[in-house]
Amino acid sequence: MLSFADEIIVTGDSMSMLSESCDLKKPVRVFFNKDFCAPKHIQFCKNLISEGYAFPFETLLKKCHKIKVLNTTKLISNKIKKLLEK
Repeated sequence: MLSFADEIIVTGDSMSMLSESCDLKKPVRVFFNKDFCAPKHIQFCKNLISEGYAFPFETLLKKCHKIKVLNTTKLISNKIKKLLEK
């Protein structure tokens, strides 16, 4: 379903939804604040934004010139392969 969206809006209280959304080549806008997010969630959101995988909610509908894909599935599968090779 997410693949049909032009943009994705995710709340910062769901790390798994953030990760899955950032795996798509779509602008991901993150809405988060201390009223409903734990400090670890806020830090995760800030990291995704600072590393270019997501954008602050306030940038909604603004042009994203470069969308960086997180690709957690590939990262994790490569780590598992290395462990199995030992």
